[in-house]
Amino acid sequence: MRRNYSLLFFAAAFVTLASVGCTRTALTPNVAPPDASAPAVPSNGERVPEAAGSPLEQPQRATADTPVPPAVSSYRPFTKDAYEQAKADGRPILLYFYANWCPLCADQEPQVAELFRSPAMADWGVAAFRVNYNDSDSDSDERDLAAELGVNYQHTFFTFDRSGKQVWRATGTQTPAQLRSRLEAIR
Repeated sequence: MRRNYSLLFFAAAFVTLASVGCTRTALTPNVAPPDASAPAVPSNGERVPEAAGSPLEQPQRATADTPVPPAVSSYRPFTKDAYEQAKADGRPILLYFYANWCPLCADQEPQVAELFRSPAMADWGVAAFRVNYNDSDSDSDERDLAAELGVNYQHTFFTFDRSGKQVWRATGTQTPAQLRSRLEAIR
């Protein structure tokens, strides 16, 4: 009898912990916002614009008049145009599949943004994109990319080298040091 209660207790604890890990109600409202005094600074010294209240840069539409700068690392919301331009330019790419309801993603987001605000990252030329996955902000291009890459869980990372070859895939929290190491491998 005691054994049955133990199994029941552990099963209930596991289900509770698993469901709390990625639910809207578990979002931590006290996650510190990124340091607004640390703007992204590309190697040419110009300030890169950022979204108001967001650690991400405004997406830059790649056109003949305003191409995505190939020599400056950037982290921005995914747009198919910017992603295709980065691939065409032969830039190394980081994709971070993110869900707006996931507390693990909310904790990771400022760390990724901070890494890309680092002056040391500016000249690596990495094009990094936050791809909304399985949330209210996901669009058809993001869903298509997730299906193409076989993503079945938010909080998933990919890196691609300059030739477009997938070098790394991981699901789960990555430390800034781990991300930096993976980015060094593709720069």
